[in-house]
Amino acid sequence: MTCLLLVGWRCHLFKRTLTREQTPVRFSFAALRSRPFTLLWLGGIVSYIGTQIQLIGTAWLVIQSTHSVLLLGVLSLCSALPMIILPPFSGMLAEQVNPIIVLKWARGVQITLPLFIAFLLVSGHLQLWMLCVHASLVGVATAFSLPTNQTLLPSLVPREDVQSATALQATMFASASLVGPALGGLLLQPVGVAGLFLADALSTLAVFLPLFGLHGISALEKEKMQPLISQMIDGLRSILQHRPLPTLLLMAICLSLLQGGSQVLLPMFAQAQFHVGADGYGWLRTASGAGAVLSGLMLGAVGNIRRKASFIVGATLLQASALLFFAHVSFYGLALLLICLAGFLGTVASALVQTQLYLFAPESIRSRTMALYVVALVGFNAIGGMIGGSLAEASSCSQAMTWIVGVLGAGMLLFKLSLSQGETMGRARSSER
Repeated sequence: MTCLLLVGWRCHLFKRTLTREQTPVRFSFAALRSRPFTLLWLGGIVSYIGTQIQLIGTAWLVIQSTHSVLLLGVLSLCSALPMIILPPFSGMLAEQVNPIIVLKWARGVQITLPLFIAFLLVSGHLQLWMLCVHASLVGVATAFSLPTNQTLLPSLVPREDVQSATALQATMFASASLVGPALGGLLLQPVGVAGLFLADALSTLAVFLPLFGLHGISALEKEKMQPLISQMIDGLRSILQHRPLPTLLLMAICLSLLQGGSQVLLPMFAQAQFHVGADGYGWLRTASGAGAVLSGLMLGAVGNIRRKASFIVGATLLQASALLFFAHVSFYGLALLLICLAGFLGTVASALVQTQLYLFAPESIRSRTMALYVVALVGFNAIGGMIGGSLAEASSCSQAMTWIVGVLGAGMLLFKLSLSQGETMGRARSSER
């Protein structure tokens, strides 16, 4: 809640900065002219689909074995801690060490771990604490791979195509979120949870093998290097001095908490409220992904959006309303529509926040800024899952969803009220001139 109050306190500065003229952001496919980028992009789609499939299996295994949403939250926290602690260091490490080497090691870990869990499942030796260890190690590998991917991007495409590559990467995650959960729900019964972990390992090969075809990419020159701690301190100081960046990062944290807290409750809703089983849970996740894809297409069609701050707040409040209705309906078809709407609105807000971060972060600190964004996007998403699981354990999934959207929605409403006050003050100053 503290971060929400800080967001509201800074909003008039944020709004004043956003009113400056900005470069329009448009989706295009120019980056696909680069063969290395295209291979890694396609491989990333396949790999992230595999990750979504595995997450369906993990969630359903835990719910069926323990009927505990809290344990799902614990697994989210295990994966979140490395994502909160390590990205600032891994982002700087990727600038000093050959990023291809870092990615090879990270992808190798992401292949080995699900293979090991699949073996334990088949042999009947898997214990729940092993899933916590698995989630933590996957979090470590992801904490190195995501910032390194962002550092590698300008080396794969010409400078004028970097924005195109960024947009395509956002589409990659949304598309995989659309396909993966539905596929995981359909495959769960015929192949079992072990088969889903095996699919995750095999899918990672699609993004691992293209790394061996990348040449001519090296670390920064030695004279440009600085100690990691010095770089981190300098980067944080620079981010705090650029006023929109802290506010945008706080907003990303709020959005991630809302997303994580609501997503972790979906398997319990599928089982206890809608009685639809694994397939139905997969379609709930797919509906959310479909909304994300539709929002990406909409943002690409309309191009640059003015008054982004108002759009971010409005989309978040509407998303909270959709989730609140979802928590109290009993008709499964209506629930699918509501969760699709929530996915659409949440992605609109997140995409606008990410766009603003990309535009306002100076090139000298962009990799460190985006590493902190990864912390907000992934780390606090998992913390939101822990909070949602704890609330559901203490009450019910419906009450837990109500608390989550109520608190975060109220915080964003305070932000909107402060934003309106900032706009009024801005118009008063303009009239005085």
